[in-house]
Amino acid sequence: MTQNKCLILVDGRYTVQAEEECSAFVERVQITDYLGGFPKELPSVLHQLKIKRLGIEAHHMTLLESRRIGEEAAGVILVSTTGLIEELRIIKMSDEVKKLQDAISMAEKACRKGIESLHPGIEEIEVAHQISTYLSERGLKTAFDTIAASGERSAMPHGQPTHRKIGEGDVIVIDMGAIWEGYHSDITHTVCLGNPSEEAQKIFSLLQKAQEAAYKAIRPGAVAKEVDGAARKIIQEAGYGDYFSHGLGHGIGLEVHESPTLRKTSDQILEAGMVVTVEPGVYIPGKFGMRLEDDVLVTESGCQILTTLPHILKI
Repeated sequence: MTQNKCLILVDGRYTVQAEEECSAFVERVQITDYLGGFPKELPSVLHQLKIKRLGIEAHHMTLLESRRIGEEAAGVILVSTTGLIEELRIIKMSDEVKKLQDAISMAEKACRKGIESLHPGIEEIEVAHQISTYLSERGLKTAFDTIAASGERSAMPHGQPTHRKIGEGDVIVIDMGAIWEGYHSDITHTVCLGNPSEEAQKIFSLLQKAQEAAYKAIRPGAVAKEVDGAARKIIQEAGYGDYFSHGLGHGIGLEVHESPTLRKTSDQILEAGMVVTVEPGVYIPGKFGMRLEDDVLVTESGCQILTTLPHILKI
């Protein structure tokens, strides 16, 4: 990508796919001869574009790959970069928002299926399977490995499902997403199988208040860390600040985690068109954990909550 040109380098296996999936303004260069995983034509392409300094995406390229590029493109200075491509797509166009809404809708239907499957004795891994099966039967994939953690295991923010049997009174955290035409959704619902404890009810209500505080803070011009702080303050004042161990949220789009990030160290300024998750959580080791996560569009006047599945604790 240069100031006025964007090239997609592919070989004969992916030419048709690139034409179908990439925007019409992208010039495609068909590559048919690779050398050790890299095209022989790369040096000539760089020469034609008069590239002297070539940025490489540090998060996505291995050290070996960058060395091979350096060997092939002798004389070109390689510069390690992070986030340059992601920043170009941080503002979602209307058609992108529509795809995100479709991805959210499918995720919510699958999540509901997982919640409906809950009963005493069902294993966490079975719940995750219900979700992935619902999506796969409709030709879709999960955006990431579904999290289904119950009981004490729900205190692990990223607890992968196991053969643990879910029991009466257990808190269950289900974190999942769906991919629709390349766009990712990311939602989390926390439920209790049967009557929740008094503390569980208290924390669930607390997280709802934290979400509401974040929604009020989200608007164009808001600083990401201030949005995080609005939600975090609610949790801290209730005495659970030490149990909120991650940032409030992150951007979603062509990747499930992308810019901007809502965390207490982020100075990013929110703009209309950004889509972020809002996911406060409280995790008490040895007891249980809870997280509520919705997907939100930053609008000209504030924000629009794109998720529609209500958060209900008792099932």
